[in-house]
Amino acid sequence: SIMQMPPGVPVATVGIDNGKNAALLAIEILALKDESLARKLKEARAKA
Repeated sequence: SIMQMPPGVPVATVGIDNGKNAALLAIEILALKDESLARKLKEARAKA
């Protein structure tokens, strides 16, 4: 189900049984404040 959130409340969704995408989303969020993690994510995406 989908619920409307008030303005200013960020929402992210991933598909059912899609743990890999959920993990990538979490890493992407954490990488906003962690330069080392951002670099590793960029390298991993370049290899894919």
